[in-house]
Order: sequence, then structure tokens, then C-alpha cells
Amino acid sequence: MACKFQLFGLSDGAIDFRKPNGTWNRKHLGFSVFVCSKYGRSGLKGSLQHSERFSKCALNGVESSARVNNSLNFEESEIRHLHRLIRNGELEESSKFLEYLTNKGMIPDVIACTALIRGFCKIGKPKNATRIMGILEESGAVIDVTCYNVLISSYCKLGNTEEALLILDRMSVAPNAATYDAILCSLCDKGKLKQAMQVLDRQMQSKSYPDIVTCTVLIDAACKEGGVGQAMKLFNEMRRKGCKPDVITYNVLIKGICHEGRLDEAIRFLNKLPSYGCQPDVISHNIVLRSLCSSGRWMDAMKLMANMLRKGCFPSVVTFNILINFLCQKGLLDKALNVLEMMPKHGHTPNSRSYNPLIQRFCNEKGIDRAIEYLEIMVSRGCYPNIVTYNILLTALCKDGKADDAVEILRQLCSKGCSPSLVTYNTVIDGLLKVGKTERAVELFEEMNKIGLKPDIITYNIIIDGLLKMGKAKLAVELLEEMCRKGLKPDPITCTSVVGGLSREGKVHEAINFFHYMKRFGIRPKVFIYNSIMMALCKAQQTSWAIDFLADMVAKGCKPTEATYSILVEGIIYEGLAEEASELLNELHTRGLVKKSLVEKVRVEITMDLVIPKIQFCSYKRFHRESCSIGSSFNSVRVCNMVCKSELFVLLRDIRAIDIRKPNGTCSRKHLGSCLFAFSKYENCGLKGNLQQFERFPKGVLNGMESYPDAVNSLSFEDSENVHLRMLIKNGELEEGSKFLEYMTNKGSVPDVIACTTLIHEFCKIGRTKKATRIMGILDESAAAIDVTMYNVLIGGYCKSGEIKEALWVLDRMSVAPNADTYDTIFHSLCNRRKLKQTREVPDVELQSKCYPDVVTCTELIDASCKENGVGQSMKLLIEMMSKGCKPNVVTYNVLIKGICNEGRLDEAIRFLNRLPSYGCNPDVISHTIILHSLCSGGRWMDAMKLLASMLRKGCSPSVVTFNILIKFFCQKGLLGKALNVLEMMPNHGCKPNSRSYNPLIEGFCNEKSVDRAIEYLEIMVSRGCYPDIVTYNILLTALCKDGKVDDAVEILNQLSSKGCLSSLITYNIVIDGLLTVGKTERAVELFEETSRKGLEPDIITYSTIIDGLLKVGKTEHALELLEEVCSKGMKPNLITFTSVVGGLSRKGKVREAITVFNYLEGLGITPNAFIYNSIMLGLCKTQQTSRAIDFLAYMVANGFKPTEATYKIVLKGITCEGFPEEASKLWNELYSRGLVKRSLVEKKNNS
Repeated sequence: MACKFQLFGLSDGAIDFRKPNGTWNRKHLGFSVFVCSKYGRSGLKGSLQHSERFSKCALNGVESSARVNNSLNFEESEIRHLHRLIRNGELEESSKFLEYLTNKGMIPDVIACTALIRGFCKIGKPKNATRIMGILEESGAVIDVTCYNVLISSYCKLGNTEEALLILDRMSVAPNAATYDAILCSLCDKGKLKQAMQVLDRQMQSKSYPDIVTCTVLIDAACKEGGVGQAMKLFNEMRRKGCKPDVITYNVLIKGICHEGRLDEAIRFLNKLPSYGCQPDVISHNIVLRSLCSSGRWMDAMKLMANMLRKGCFPSVVTFNILINFLCQKGLLDKALNVLEMMPKHGHTPNSRSYNPLIQRFCNEKGIDRAIEYLEIMVSRGCYPNIVTYNILLTALCKDGKADDAVEILRQLCSKGCSPSLVTYNTVIDGLLKVGKTERAVELFEEMNKIGLKPDIITYNIIIDGLLKMGKAKLAVELLEEMCRKGLKPDPITCTSVVGGLSREGKVHEAINFFHYMKRFGIRPKVFIYNSIMMALCKAQQTSWAIDFLADMVAKGCKPTEATYSILVEGIIYEGLAEEASELLNELHTRGLVKKSLVEKVRVEITMDLVIPKIQFCSYKRFHRESCSIGSSFNSVRVCNMVCKSELFVLLRDIRAIDIRKPNGTCSRKHLGSCLFAFSKYENCGLKGNLQQFERFPKGVLNGMESYPDAVNSLSFEDSENVHLRMLIKNGELEEGSKFLEYMTNKGSVPDVIACTTLIHEFCKIGRTKKATRIMGILDESAAAIDVTMYNVLIGGYCKSGEIKEALWVLDRMSVAPNADTYDTIFHSLCNRRKLKQTREVPDVELQSKCYPDVVTCTELIDASCKENGVGQSMKLLIEMMSKGCKPNVVTYNVLIKGICNEGRLDEAIRFLNRLPSYGCNPDVISHTIILHSLCSGGRWMDAMKLLASMLRKGCSPSVVTFNILIKFFCQKGLLGKALNVLEMMPNHGCKPNSRSYNPLIEGFCNEKSVDRAIEYLEIMVSRGCYPDIVTYNILLTALCKDGKVDDAVEILNQLSSKGCLSSLITYNIVIDGLLTVGKTERAVELFEETSRKGLEPDIITYSTIIDGLLKVGKTEHALELLEEVCSKGMKPNLITFTSVVGGLSRKGKVREAITVFNYLEGLGITPNAFIYNSIMLGLCKTQQTSRAIDFLAYMVANGFKPTEATYKIVLKGITCEGFPEEASKLWNELYSRGLVKRSLVEKKNNS
């Protein structure tokens, strides 16, 4: 047996280790020998696991040999051999040997097998590991839970949770917490919350509770999938099961609340964490800080940081970096630099992520020198730039056209200990190509491969596009082929560049071949690709083939644009088929697919066709049609049938005018005899479909046409680009418009300023001001003549979105002089945001530019000054404006009067009013009404009446608003007689009372419980031709419901529609509350349901009213159903709702449900009031759970609530009912001695 199993024999003074392949190794061991097993390979490494040492003399004789042989345990040696194989990483050999052992009937070692399973799992072979598990199960080995956990964990890490669950189902031992944790974490990572909850239920049933880490993972998944509300439910459930949350758990909830945009609630939740027994850490604050910055609330972010420091929670580098990054994004560089300087004071050294946003912002504002300066400061402070820093700098240099400087920095990177990345090379290559240094770009491209950086699809796209634009199509195609050989799949950008470049070069055959090739990659050609090919075909006088491409385009579901039709129609005309083109357009026009203006323009082109019978396409080679796989013979009938019968959607827009050009592309003016015949692009002169110049020449001139070779011109297709741009904007395709504009400028075309202004306006309308700025930047780089209107549109967009800094930045970089509208827009926005200091600076600039503000602007500034700095500052500003020639009007003085009144100086306001005529301005009714309103608010109604009399003496007739102010004041003070006198005065002064005149009177009568008198005045109101509005009826319904006359209220509600007054949600809320108050619950529920049928969506007030009413009459189930409906609709129940629910449930003895609602309330961040605590404690005491009531009392105090006498009364009554009257009495006396209850209450309780 020993020989059969290749166990190694002993030789004199040495051990022979035979390898499985029969080779030998020899180890000389002096005077000793080792008895070892067959697998001595591991012994070569000095790790013989089992050996018995014998002296050399002990080997003499048979007996000694027998002793040696008997000492060997072959089963044990096989297990050890299995261990060695696993330890040496020979997993496949180990697997075979394990199978051999089990086939022999041996029970393998579970520890070794667990190690083998772990080994297979580590190298990503869970199937092999599962095979080992199967062998173990068949062998009868006692598998422990660890072995299963290793395999389940492996499947979970690979994302195969289905297999993990199958193994869970087949486990022969009870799974432990680690088993479930692995599966739960994997399911949560994959967003399978529902399945995770099912596994959690299974875990709970097995009495194996998850730890805090797993609970946190589940809560995080619930936040992402079901929102914070769902997460809070899970959180409360976990707490009930004894899982105590830590700061990480709370951080997950804070992050969830922030992601839902409820930042104020997140701050409150953060501040309440200590009351939950958990101190927030720096990460807790960073989460809220980041969210505040993301939403633009940087002032609140700074407050939060100050709050951190007060609490002793020191900010980290990440905290400062969040603030710096945000401030830089908003252009607040000074504030960002201040934050940077704060870092060392708090024990933090700024890192590269601290400096990178600053450098980025300097570069964006074209302050590269300042960026380099801060790069040097960064190094001097011991913070070395990373590759991101250099990438930012290189991008800025390339944008400024300083590609040589960028190359120089790239060369120095390695010496600075910073290895360039793929992004670095892509940036510099793109910069070189844009300035036309193609050879240098290709050298850098080749250099990438040499240093081990493999170009990606972005690299290839950049260099292929650049080469094609420079006319190096052959090299571009070679690189394209190289890219495909490397297994890189071309993307839509690649395809657009290649097809467009080849088409521009006149290589239509190659463009079409690539067009078919791109379909193999599943890339759908876009309209630009089709248009490029069709344009090239038309230039090569292959219009019939272009029409075939149009058919293919439609068949593939790609909608042709008007540029598509423009290309084809002109191609048809210049093929010599002008009449067919005219017929085609007429047919399309009759079908409503094209505008009449297009038909008229084609007639002009046909006239040109008669003048110039043949147009040369000298820059494009003709090629044989046989190379095309699609197409048929060209004829006008097929054109009409194909285009018209397919009913293609033609986008309506103005078609461009004809641009007569020489074959080399330069414009020309043809002198034909004594007349001038010239065309120009209407896009650049702003004409809408009209030729700028068109002078008919006499017929005799046409005879000499052949003598003017300059008149033979090629067809221009560049005009269609501006037309296409307008069409994209008109159809709302802003992104496409932006891309097409960039494409035009890269080609060197001059975009139409009017179209670009519209594009900027549209981006600003949807709040994408950054994109609008990008358009402005493209125009700045082109040769377009930007006017002040375009700048005003962009500035207006920034002002409307509150980005004043950006608006001022645009003002500073304007290439034309700003006008009054420019300044007024910025000024108005600053005033609305109370930024008075900045508003004062803007007019200074305005005055320096000799562009003076008008009286409206001055008035806005004075109003802002009144609100922020008071009337004194405003008066100084008024004097200053008057000195600059701005004459104030009555509106300006009204602003000042209002400011004086707001400061409470009413007598001074009256004096100022009386002096206005001396300033050359007569006060109007608004001037008097402002003071009148302030006098009434101050209770000085006698002075108000005097002012009214003064108005009348001056001949200033009061308005309806003037009388309404007085009526409302008298009614609020209960002086209904005087209010009625004022009402009767109104017709005498030419004012007809409106519903706002009568409503205070009707409300006053209702408050005095004179509903009949109120109804009487309602009838008087109607008889005088003033119809009540919904506010009038709401006042009346409220009074009827208070008096218990709910049937009358319902009757009026039902009659509202017939009276031409639509009921509001408030109306229904009033009547529902009245019905519930008198116990008519069913009728109230009917009205509640009626609100939805009438399109009035119930709000939280409606639900709170009906829920409270249902609970009071004992309809708890219905009330809870409505509460669930509230939550399912996304409405957040308020404290009133919860007070009603908790109180109602407690009264009905459903304490458990009341506590559940209590926990849910806290989960929503709503602080319970004393009534809620008392309700729950009362319910607990009634069910003889006074000990739990005392726990609630302790929790109440811990949360900062002061118990009331009612609280103590509830708890002590519960103690008495539990059979401890003496203890309760002692507690009463103790509470009295501490001044917490009155003596009368103690005596009453002692007596009872």
C-alpha cells in the first residue's frame, strides 16, 4: 500500500521526496531522518507538518522499522495533503483529490473544504465552490454554518443573489445573522428592497436579528427606493426590535431628507440627534452642508459651519472643500479664498481638492495668470498639484489658443512627479488640432502608446475629427481602421465626424461605405449624417441618389428637416429639372407641408436657371453610380410620388436666399452691361425671406452672358446652415441647436445673431443660463457682430434666476456699450434681493457710461433704500438723483411717504404730504391712502377721518380702496355704525361699494351673533348691484356653523353654483367642520367625497378636520384609513392631525396603535405636544400599564417638554388604580413640595 500510494521510503541519512511525475529531490539531514508522507513537496519549503525524529541507530533491525511503519496514519496524511494543496493554491488538484477521498468513502475535513471553497470564491469561481459544497453534502460530513456563509457571501459579492437564496433554502444547518446580512446587503445594493424585506421577515421569524450595520443598509435602501417616510417606518421598527441606531444610521436618514429637498427639516433633525442619544459627527454636518450648497443656500451653510464650531464639532478638510467648491462655482472667489485661509486656523492643511476649484474658476474667468499664481502658492505651502490641477490649467490654455504652452507643461509633468493621464493627452491633442497643428497632435497621439496609455474612443474621436477638418481624410480613415482593429466600437460622434468630413472632401463613395458600416454597430444615423451625404451627392450632381437616401432616411424613422428638403430641391433644380422642382413644391404647398414663401424663392431660382443654364460643380468629382447599392433612375414623377405620397413632415421656416459664389467660394458681383445683379445672404442682414438686392437687367444683356465667365457660379449650401439653426430653435430642439451652432463656428461659418439671440433667450427661459453663456462664448470666438440686445437677454436670464454675480460678470465683459435696459435689468434684480450696496455701484457705472437712469430706476433704488437703510438714506439718494437731472414723480414721493409711515412717524408723513406741492408735485389718492392706512393701523381713526376731509377739500377724490380701509378698520373695532356711515358716503363721492366694502360689515354682524342682520345686508348688497364673492359666503357659512345652523349652511353651499359663485376648498372645510361639530358625521363624509368629484383636492386641513370628527364619534377605522390616504398622496400630516389621531385612539383604548402613530410622527420630524403625551399616558393607565406611562413621562421630559398638572394627575391616578394608593399620596405631596402641582389638587386627591 505504501508503494502503491508512492509513499517515500527512507534512505541512509536522507529523505527522498518523489514528485507525482516521478522525479526526485534529496535533502541531507546529517544524523537524523524524517518519516514523511507521499506529498513532500511542501516539505521542500521547510514546512513539513508531521514528522517523527529518530536517531540513526534506531533504524537498525526489523523491530525498529516496524515501529516506524506503524507510526504512519495514512488517512491523516491524506487530509494533511489536502491542506497543503489548498495552502499552495493548487485548487483544481485539491478538488480532484477531495473527490478521490469521498469516492474512497472517507469523510473529508470540513475546515479544509471551507478553505477550498473560500479559495475558489476568491478567484471568482463560485460554481466550483458550489461543486465542493455538493461533494461535502453527499459525503455525510457535518457542514457548519461558516462553510455556507463563505459560499453565500461569494455569490452576493458577484451580484448573483438568486443563487445565494437557493443555497440559503438548502442549508442543512440554521443560518445565523452573518448569513442573512450578506444576502440583505447584496439585495439592497441592487435596489431590490421588496425582496430584502421578505428575507428580513424570514430572519425575524428565525429569531436571528440583524445588527446595526445591516439595519443601516436596509434603511439606506428604503430611503433611495421608498423615500424617507418608508425609511422612518423601518427605523422605528428596528428600534422596537432592540437594534440601537448609531450615528451612521442617523446620517443615512439625514442624507435621505436632504435628497428630498427638505433641508430645513434636515437641520432640525440634526439638532435633535442629541435628544435621541446620539451626537452628530462631522459627516452628519457635511451631508447637510453639501445639500445647502447644492441648492444655493451658502449663507445657511456658513451658519451651519459656525454652529458646528460652537458645538465643538470641528470641520474636516472635506467640510472646507465643499464650501470652496460651491463658492467657486458661483463666482464668489473672494469668499472662497477666505474659507481657504480659515483652514490652517482649524488645524487643516489645504489639499489639491481645496485649490483645484479656485484654479478652475480663475481659468473660467480667463485669468490664467492668476491661476498659475495660485498654483505656485499651492506648491509653496507644501501642497503639490495632482493631475486634475494640471488638466484644468491645460484645458484653459488650449481654450485660449496657447497650445504650445500646454505642450510645454505636459513635457514637465513627469519631472514634477505627476504622471499624465489619458484625459491630459486628450486635452492637449484637442487644443493642438483647434489651432491647426495637426502634425504635433499626431506625434502626441503616437507618444501615448509609447508610454503605455491606450487611446480610448474619445481620443480617436478628437484626432479623427481634427484631421478631417484639416482635409487629411486618408490619415483619419487609417486611424478609424486602427481603432476598429483594437476592438473600440465607433460611437455616434465618431460616425458624424467621419461622414461629415468625407462628404466635405467630396469622398462620397467612402462616406456611403462607412454609412453602411456604422449600422453593424447598431448606431442609428442621425439627420446630420443623412444631410451630409445628400449634400455631397447633390454637389456631385447625383441628386437621384440623394433622393434614395431620403427614402432610406424616412424608412428608418429619421424625420427629415427642412434643411434636408432645401438640399434636395436645389439639387433637383441644378440638375436642370426646374419645372419638376416647381411642380413638386406646388404639390407640397397644396398639402400644407411647405410655406408659400419657399415656392416663391424657387421661382427666383428657376429664373436664375434660365439666365445661367449650367452651373459648374468644379470642386467636386463625379463618380459612377454603379458603386451604389440603393437607388433607381431619376425622374420628376418618382420625386413627386416619393416625397408627396410618403407625406413627409416638412418643417415650416423661411428658406434661405440664393448666394451666388465663385467656384472657389468667394462672393462676386456681376456687372452685366449697365446693370448690377447681386445676391447676398439674408441671414446676416436680417431680411426675412427677401433678397437684399435684386435689380432686373434688360433682355439684351442676356445675349452677352457667355462673355462673362464670372457669371458661372457654383451652388452655395452654407446659407442652409443658418436656416437649419433657426428651424431647430423654432422647434424647441435647443441642445441640437447648440451643437449645430458649435459645428458652424468650428467650420468658420458666421452664425446669424438673431437666431443666436433667440437660442440664448430660450435657454434662459428654462433656467439654463450656463448653457446660454456657452452660446455667448461661441459667438465671441466667431466673427459675429453681437449687439446689445443679445447681452441684455443673457443678463435678464441671470437676473430672473437670481444669479446677480453672473449678470454683473456678463456686464463687465460686454463688447458693446450697455444701454439703459441693461442697467435697469440688473438694478431691478438687485433691489428685489435687498442688495442695496451693489445697487449703488451699478448706477455709478451707469452714470460714468453717460447712460443715465430714468425716474423708474431711481424710484426702485429709493424704495430699496427705504426698506434696508431707512428714509434718511433714501432722502440723500433722492437729492443725489435730482442733482444728476432725474426729476422725481408722484410715485417716487409715495415710496418715501410709505417709508416714513413704516417707521411710525405718521405726523411727519402728513407734513411731508402737505409740502409736496412746494416740490412741484401734487399728491394723488395713493399718497393719501398710504397715510390713511397707517393711521388706521395705529388706531388713530379720528386723524384718518380728518385726512379724508382734507382730501375732499383739496379736490382729491378718494377711491374705493380709501373707503374700504376705513370700513375695515371700524368693523374690526366694533364701530359698525361709523362703518355704515362711511359705506353710505361712497356713492356721494362717485365710488360704488364692492364686495370688499360689504365683507367687513357682514363679518362684524356675524361676530356679534347677528346672523340675520348679516343676511339682511347680503340682500342689500345684491339689490345695489354688488354680487357677493366666495369670501362673503365663507364668512356667512362660518357664522351659521358656529350657531349650529349647519342645515342652512349646507343649503347655501348647494345654491352657490346657481348664484354664479364657485365654492372653494375653504368653503367645504367650513361646512364639513360644522357638520362634524353637531354630530352629522355621515353628511360630512359625503361632502368630503364630493370635494374630489368637483375637482377640489382635499388638503391637510380638510383631512385633519374629518379625521378629528370621525375619531370623536368613535369611527377609528375610517379615520385611520383616511390618515393612510393622506400619506399615500404625499401630504405630510401636521401636528393637529396627529393630535386628533393619537387622542382618538387613546380614548378608544387602542394604545398600541396610538404609540405607532406617535413613532411615525417623530419619524417625520414633527415634535409631539403635551396633549399627545398625555393622551398616550392616559390610554396606558386605563389599560393598567402605568409603568409604560411613567416611561413616556421620562421620555417627555428628556425631549424638553414640561409636564402639566394634567400629566401628573394621569400618572398618579394610574398608580392608584394599580393598587398603590399610599405611594401615590406620597408622590402627590412630593410634587406639591416641589411646586409642580397646586395644594387644592393634593387635598382633593387625599380626600378621595
